[in-house]
Amino acid sequence: MATIVYYVPDVGFEEAEKTRRIQQMRPHLPRGYQIVFMSPPDGPEFVDIDDDVLQAVESVKKHFPTIGPEDCDAVLLGEALDAVLAAVKPLARVPLVAPGEETLRLAAKVGKPTSIVVMNQMDRVLAQSFVDALEVKPEIVSIRSMDIPLRELVGDLESAKATLTRTARQAVQEDAAEAIFLGAMTLNTLGLNNGLRKELGVPVYDPLRVGLRLAGELVFQQVGDVL
Repeated sequence: MATIVYYVPDVGFEEAEKTRRIQQMRPHLPRGYQIVFMSPPDGPEFVDIDDDVLQAVESVKKHFPTIGPEDCDAVLLGEALDAVLAAVKPLARVPLVAPGEETLRLAAKVGKPTSIVVMNQMDRVLAQSFVDALEVKPEIVSIRSMDIPLRELVGDLESAKATLTRTARQAVQEDAAEAIFLGAMTLNTLGLNNGLRKELGVPVYDPLRVGLRLAGELVFQQVGDVL
């Protein structure tokens, strides 16, 4: 059995929400691979304000060096904007996948003007820093905020779906976006990606799918078939 750690700085996800996400993630990995949620013991409940970001970075810096080959075969950051990547990259003892970076690299190959949809204004700032730091990326025509804190979003997924649909539609109609990047892993678990592609007629980039598939491939290239 191969193990991929899905690493999030937030500690507030209930077990039912973790199970829901794992069920959606599992089809993107080969048979014989398992996904394990992991968070730093002293991480913030949810990363919703600037102080939460500071707490998240400090907590993952302390915890990340404890994750080694005895725990997993690879780590996937559970962040579409790779917010803690700079802090944890030099500390990684197993292969580390930064899904946001990898997904924008893929989007650059497609080459369509892209809008990034994020949950709230704090994430909008993080998204701008994320984009500014990357050399390989498509043209970013806008960063659209849904204006919903993460703790509220996970508490009302149906409302989140409606807001995401409306925000993505505005990005295409008002910002001339020809592609959408869903800038939060939670948004990529709402089951809307295919529907948005059909309704809007544009690519919808999913860092969760991209990250999982790359993590699985990284492990496969090292150990081969685990069945």
